[in-house]
Amino acid sequence: MGTTRRAGLAAAALLVGLLGAGCAGDPRPYPPTGVDQLVIPTPSPQPSDFVATVDNAWFPVVPGTRWVYDGPGGRVARTVVATTGPVVAGVRTSALRTTVPLSAGQSLTTTDYYAQDRAGNVWWFGRAGQWRVGGTIGAGLAMPAHPRRGDGFVMAAAGGFDVRGVTVDTARRWQGTLGSTRRAVVLEVVRDGVAEVETFAPGLGMVRDGETGLVAIHQPRS
Repeated sequence: MGTTRRAGLAAAALLVGLLGAGCAGDPRPYPPTGVDQLVIPTPSPQPSDFVATVDNAWFPVVPGTRWVYDGPGGRVARTVVATTGPVVAGVRTSALRTTVPLSAGQSLTTTDYYAQDRAGNVWWFGRAGQWRVGGTIGAGLAMPAHPRRGDGFVMAAAGGFDVRGVTVDTARRWQGTLGSTRRAVVLEVVRDGVAEVETFAPGLGMVRDGETGLVAIHQPRS
């Protein structure tokens, strides 16, 4: 596979503090995962390495799905809709269109493109109007197939757009408006030096982002 040619060590600086704190009382080694074999960001994704559907349990992007999140005070903080995305660098993508309400009835919409490789890793292929994979811009890793606590990776690095992630937990219980799960994946995501904590539940995708939580999900019938 074009995305598994050599081991990639990304976001090493981010990991130093987290690993030092997280492993002090836990000497157990963590087994290798697919992240150990990935080049991140991958400079030249091969279309044959990717599948048609993004169905990673932690990061599903199934066209027709709609997520609604609220924030403090119960107001709608944003709505996310999954659609079919464009072909980027020869790879068919799926898209997430995020709409954030602003004041005076206005809103801000951004659309991001993702694709999943044959191993189940989800890659970030671009944001409409800002950047796309191609030339010197590689695809960043949005979600590993098998998240492992302590792994760090570049999510996006393109023309001043710098996003990096670290998996800080893979066994946290999540409870929210829609119920609860016995296991959730927690990422610390650093965007241009500002850190945010995002929580992902199996089958739902992102269920919490800072003070913003998932309150409704509408999935297409199979």
